Amino acid sequence: MPEPTLRRRDRRVVLALLTGADNLSGYPLARAAQVSAVRVYRVLDRLQDADYVTATWTDVTGLGEDGVLRQRRCYRLTSDGRVWAHRTLGLTPAHEPLKETPQ
Repeated sequence: MPEPTLRRRDRRVVLALLTGADNLSGYPLARAAQVSAVRVYRVLDRLQDADYVTATWTDVTGLGEDGVLRQRRCYRLTSDGRVWAHRTLGLTPAHEPLKETPQ
């Protein structure tokens, strides 16, 4: 499967995913990336198709007004997704030493 292509705004979603925060559902991702929720879910769909993102359902603390326990779908980059994200964004992972440039 070919790697997903990203528009400039889509890159913000990937950058937010790179934080590795535990509560990265659609709305917090949209706020962090400053893009619409529609854009976030389009990017997430493409990344899930490429196996770069996994999604899990998590319980939200407390019950809704109707007494029903709320769940939220949270997203996380896979290890291949992290490698791809760093490469696509032109970033160096924190665990790799920076290469010195000749002066």
